[in-house]
Amino acid sequence: MCDRGSQISCVSVGFVRLLLIPMCLFPFQLFCKLPIDQYLGSGWSLLCYVLFVSIFAAPFVYLQFVEGATLQRGMLRSFNDFSPIANVGGISAIVCNFIRLILNGVYLTFCISFIIFSLYHCDGRHCVGSYYMWGSCQDEWSEGDCRE
Repeated sequence: MCDRGSQISCVSVGFVRLLLIPMCLFPFQLFCKLPIDQYLGSGWSLLCYVLFVSIFAAPFVYLQFVEGATLQRGMLRSFNDFSPIANVGGISAIVCNFIRLILNGVYLTFCISFIIFSLYHCDGRHCVGSYYMWGSCQDEWSEGDCRE
């Protein structure tokens, strides 16, 4: 039974949505370490991270669109309807999503550059010594944090 007042329609949380909610809140960094030396020294960890973000971001976007379309409210109003103090949680969720959006854009840019360097070995300034950009530590752009 759902009793949230007369202003909010009742949203049924189905089995699929119930399974998707923990995935949305799960931190990606537990599966792929991304300190600076990892994603600059190894392209494979970066590619795995971008793949994980692509797979696990889809349920998050799905939940936001479905709940927003059902309730006809944004994130702040949805949090505020449950409890006025929960508005702080809504603001922090928006700030965290904004920071993740910026960081994931940076990681995706690095990933695309690795793919481009795999196809084209020279860009006029630097040439990559192996088939993959991250396959050799002998290149001049490698700054000492490269691991073989």
